[in-house]
Amino acid sequence: MVEVAASHLPPDVTLGDDALRLLRDNREQLLRMVHRTMLADQEAYPASPHPLQRYQQVEQQCAWWNDERLQGLLRAVNGETGEAEQFFSQPLASELLRWKNRLAVLPGVTFLHLARYMLATRHRSRLFWSDDGFIAWRSRQPAGSIDLRMLDAAMRAAGDTQDGVGLACLAERYYREPYPHAVLPAQCIWPFFEQRPDLIEQGLGLSADPRVPPDRLQLDATLGVLATFPVLPQRWLPRVMEIALGESRQLRGLAQQLLATAPEIVSQVAASLASERQELRIRAAQWLGRLGDPGAVPALYRAVQREKRDAASAALLSALELLGADLAPLLAPDVLLAQARKGLKARQPAGLAWFDFSALPACRWLDGAPVDADIVRWWLVLACKLKEPAGNPLLMRYLGLLQPGSRAALGETVLRQFIAHDARSVKSTLYGFEMTDYVGSAIGEKGVLALACHAPGPLAVALLQDFMRDHYLRRAQIEALLESLAAGCDPAVIQLLLAVARRYRTASVQDKARLLVERVAAAMGWSAGQLADRTIAYAGLDDGGRLALRYGERQYVLTLGTGLKPVLHNAEGKAVAALPEPRQGDDPASIKEGKRQLSSCKKAVAQVVRLETARLYESMCAGRLWAAGEWRQYLHRHPITGRLLQQLVWLELAPDGELRQVFRPAEDGSLLDARDNEVALADDSMLRLAHAVLLDAERIAAWRRHLRDYKNTPLFAQFDHRAPDPALLAGLEIDDRLGWTGNNFSLRTAFGKRGWVRGAALDGGVFDAYQKDVASAGLRANISFTGSQLPEERQPAALRTLSFLRLADLQVVPLAEVPPVLLAEAHADYHAVAMTCGYDENWESRTPF
Repeated sequence: MVEVAASHLPPDVTLGDDALRLLRDNREQLLRMVHRTMLADQEAYPASPHPLQRYQQVEQQCAWWNDERLQGLLRAVNGETGEAEQFFSQPLASELLRWKNRLAVLPGVTFLHLARYMLATRHRSRLFWSDDGFIAWRSRQPAGSIDLRMLDAAMRAAGDTQDGVGLACLAERYYREPYPHAVLPAQCIWPFFEQRPDLIEQGLGLSADPRVPPDRLQLDATLGVLATFPVLPQRWLPRVMEIALGESRQLRGLAQQLLATAPEIVSQVAASLASERQELRIRAAQWLGRLGDPGAVPALYRAVQREKRDAASAALLSALELLGADLAPLLAPDVLLAQARKGLKARQPAGLAWFDFSALPACRWLDGAPVDADIVRWWLVLACKLKEPAGNPLLMRYLGLLQPGSRAALGETVLRQFIAHDARSVKSTLYGFEMTDYVGSAIGEKGVLALACHAPGPLAVALLQDFMRDHYLRRAQIEALLESLAAGCDPAVIQLLLAVARRYRTASVQDKARLLVERVAAAMGWSAGQLADRTIAYAGLDDGGRLALRYGERQYVLTLGTGLKPVLHNAEGKAVAALPEPRQGDDPASIKEGKRQLSSCKKAVAQVVRLETARLYESMCAGRLWAAGEWRQYLHRHPITGRLLQQLVWLELAPDGELRQVFRPAEDGSLLDARDNEVALADDSMLRLAHAVLLDAERIAAWRRHLRDYKNTPLFAQFDHRAPDPALLAGLEIDDRLGWTGNNFSLRTAFGKRGWVRGAALDGGVFDAYQKDVASAGLRANISFTGSQLPEERQPAALRTLSFLRLADLQVVPLAEVPPVLLAEAHADYHAVAMTCGYDENWESRTPF
């Protein structure tokens, strides 16, 4: 048994009268809740004696917990009695201690108090990490104050003999809960494991793990813990190196990140380029490319010269490309043609038989010379073999050798053929219902999409949106298409990714879009928000918000009118409802192009308004900050977004966060304060959207008057929703509208109007939550209710609680960690939806779930 390190024990504070009063109140609240449940069950099952019997049982148990015994329970929590087991093991002890996490967040409570009752009421000590009370307590501790050594010392002092802290870090997780090393600073993790190397040895598989599932130590968790060490201890380096070149892609990535700064890592990885196993050579080449050390170039060149396999050769060349090596000798047209003809002699992928190679466009090199058709055919075959729809550096380099028009034509051809083949289906009827059966699938050849990344953006978006609408069940294909097009970084595609990342019917596709947005932003050295700002579509408008149209021999100009509605003007400046009928003699191509431009502009403007309104609202909730210069360049001066900003109030903050002034952009481009004075922004300022929780009542009233005087309709409410009562924010959820009851249809309508979407269906097709993702804050607002079964039929439904989940792992986040504006807005929605219902004290008996 490991001894307790007394130096790391938290102070042993004695809880007094405040805690006793809280336990008394918990007892009364518990009894009232059970009484309500009894009445509801009696109404639902009038002939059953069980509800009354259960209530009488709990009533007797509550009566047993008189003040003297509650004092004994408190003494057990304080560690003052040798009779702790007598109190902790009594019925309702756990409920009294855990009721709404009130005791855990009581001032003065330490982890030692929590450890005493958690150990007594949980069958596995490691589950303390997922205890709601512990999570609520943890959220209120100063940053960096929770050290694993302190937790371990407290757990052992409370009687833990199961290595609860070590297992919480290394054993299998429950319900995707985050490991401690994903929550606490590194310096609070590694010193504990430096003292417990036996756990690391077992986690790496270097010594036998005596435990059985689910307590068996996990390799990925062990690598995560090792990543917190300032320097990886030498004795574990060989094993981590073995994992870094192993079969598991996930574990490879973790191990390679861990070894990125290890001494002599390049030479050690380069040694694997001589392996007899092709897969090992490929993994080594890919890793060297990611390491980014030019010192690997000579070894990669030597490996290329002796490599005989296409996939391994491509991996080696990709690594050289990433390292900035001179590939010109290897990319000469005659060299590429020789490679292509050699490759085409080999057996081609059988699954690629559907592709019409004769439809491939004639391409040209950057110097204008024609590209031999065999080269393009070989690229397609090679892409299919590599199975990387996002492309790899070599394929991207190949495409970079072509003229932009050739890249676009090739991308369009590949994209159209992939979608056409994958979407082939036949209609049939089964039991009177029309069914759609797919004839085949192109997902096995998804690698060809690497050559589609430069398809014209607007066209690619239109094709993909149609596919996503009509074939939304083809999740893998949609994700592959998104990956491919994201690699081209076209602004239209990026805006589509942002829209899908914000909201989409399939969670995995939405998650993929978020990942791709982050990947593209990182590649450009921007944040996801900056990427969104810099790719807002202009819809064909110039900086002044005008689009000149040529329609036959006539000229028209489109501008943005009230409500950002496009308005068409003739040559005399008069507004006209629509383009007139063509005149005799008008060029048909000009007429067609004029109509296309007008239609495209209207659609694009509507899309920008919809997307940017949602994004600005999300930015307000997340508390996003803009540098003043970027705000001016990418938002204020934009012909569409600049108009939206006029309907919003902004805060100018100093670099230290102090409020400098509050302003609104005016129609003439100036910035006004609430008294109509023109203001200027300092170059070092940061800007954010105003909200009621950020301003005092006097400023809010002044801005209400200002907007009313200007008859300015806000883009969305900024001053209507205040912060919830602080008393509601102690734990993990808000329940001040618990039991407000309506029906599932009215709830669906009310949530839908506020942008909330249905949560995932559970067992039996029942869903029990509506959700709203705020990706820029990494959070999901979650309002639970009693549930509704799919397909839905009208039935009673009652609201439950408001909580927030971390998007990365879907774990509940303490309310104290939620951005205050997001908390206020979600709480307001919770109350607004409740207003479509009404409180029913018998809600539990009224609802079927």
